[in-house]
Amino acid sequence: MFLFSRRNFLAVAVCSCFLSAAPQAAIALDEAEARELVMGVAGDVIALVQSDVPIESKRSELKRLMSATADMTAIGRFAIGRPWNEMSDTQKDAYLSAFTDYVAKIYTSRFSDYKGETLEFAGSRSGKKDLYVLTNFARSGQQPLEVSWRVREIGGAPKILDIEAEGISLLVSLKNEMSGLLSQNNNSVDKVIEVLKTKA
Repeated sequence: MFLFSRRNFLAVAVCSCFLSAAPQAAIALDEAEARELVMGVAGDVIALVQSDVPIESKRSELKRLMSATADMTAIGRFAIGRPWNEMSDTQKDAYLSAFTDYVAKIYTSRFSDYKGETLEFAGSRSGKKDLYVLTNFARSGQQPLEVSWRVREIGGAPKILDIEAEGISLLVSLKNEMSGLLSQNNNSVDKVIEVLKTKA
């Protein structure tokens, strides 16, 4: 499973839908654009999490959001690592399909555990290429969780590249999970695909 505690699981789930890790040239991005992106997509997913629709409907909607806003090819490629370069087109398609279904199910499976969460803007800071939007993820009866959203303008539009909660990167966690599956299956991509299908 992903290397996140129950305390920050939903914060990660909110962010995971909107990752885009394509290695493209960056364009200057201002805070207003980045803040609008982060707070907008976070609001959409929190509303989904807190709705009373059946879990399968949540899963379907999450997959739709992922397809509409995330570069799942880049995310999946980063997660699987070096084997990607040796995979056939057929393997890549099968892996990305299973990987996307798996990620969607992992997060929707725990949505019912969370109610009453809010996300508050807490400022921003600039990096060499990216802008980091800082937020506090609040839940009743617990200390706020600090979440940092890494945003870059790619292809003329702002994209969320990664998030960190309690110093843990979502992309790195996904990569660790896929690396573990590869190790458990003699580095066979085909076997990893089958495992992902059984988990999805």
